[in-house]
Amino acid sequence: MPRRQRPNIDAVVRDFAGAVADADASHLERAAAALRLAAEADTYARAEVMAARELDGASWTDVGAELGMSRQAAHERFRTGPEGFHSRWYKLRSTK
Repeated sequence: MPRRQRPNIDAVVRDFAGAVADADASHLERAAAALRLAAEADTYARAEVMAARELDGASWTDVGAELGMSRQAAHERFRTGPEGFHSRWYKLRSTK
């Protein structure tokens, strides 16, 4: 299966860093903004892993291989969905 083009994350990070650097903000405010971005990115990653597992049939081995970790590490990190529910409960909740 051919790989799809990956999003240009480096450009997104550069844009964020530039926007924060240009803002009239303290270093702590910039740090807080970075942590908010990281939290949003984590939520997005969890949703995408859930979608890959539920819709694409990806195994924990597939997830781990794509993310550069073992299947056990992938399961440990992403077994809860974006809202903190375990994957089985997330699936039930999203179908209602």
